[in-house]
Amino acid sequence: MPLSNGSRIRLLDTTVILMIAVLLGMIIGPALVERGELDASSEKHALADGPKPAQVDRMTLQPPKTILLVGREVAFLWPDGREDILPMEFLRANSPSAENTGESDLFGRVHGADPRTAFPGVRVEGYEKVGNYGLRLLFSDGHASGIFSFAYLQKLGDAFEARGEEPADN
Repeated sequence: MPLSNGSRIRLLDTTVILMIAVLLGMIIGPALVERGELDASSEKHALADGPKPAQVDRMTLQPPKTILLVGREVAFLWPDGREDILPMEFLRANSPSAENTGESDLFGRVHGADPRTAFPGVRVEGYEKVGNYGLRLLFSDGHASGIFSFAYLQKLGDAFEARGEEPADN
């Protein structure tokens, strides 16, 4: 069924409004980021007071020397001698994937985030190196879309340590 003239005009108006919104986002967005009024980060996570993406030094760009899946934890040994031992459930809760954290629209509204903040019993069953910057952790609940940059893994280590929790006994 062909569109009436009124429907064509409404469709055209909607298209023009969307194009203006996109252009405004492209113009205003960088200015807000520069002034610190908008978080340009793409790594949102379930840990509210946890790590925030920041400038990273060359050490954080290097892959861990050793990765061990031990009981309910993943142990990372970094080239500088640092060790991070993180619970698998903590890693799952802080997966940086859009499936877990949602995706922001032009107005900063988040859509599609998993509302769960805890994943009891979830285990890391394996991992894959992604490029020269991160790992894809393969979880027992089928989740495998989160790419954990090496810098983000170290920030998670800092956040977990700041919580004052000791790694679980295995």
